[in-house]
Amino acid sequence: MGVVIIGGTILVGLAYAEKKGWVDKETTSLVVHLGMSAGIGVSLLILFDELKQLLM
Repeated sequence: MGVVIIGGTILVGLAYAEKKGWVDKETTSLVVHLGMSAGIGVSLLILFDELKQLLM
């Protein structure tokens, strides 16, 4: 639960910084894409681990 709150806070802060002009649009896009890719990768690893435990 804490990870979701921290991740949401980072994304809201990044959107705020982009709106204020502190961060350019390419940097924001890069951070969002990296975060989404990492989230998908971790979710897949968790799924594979749970499947392994279920099938063994």
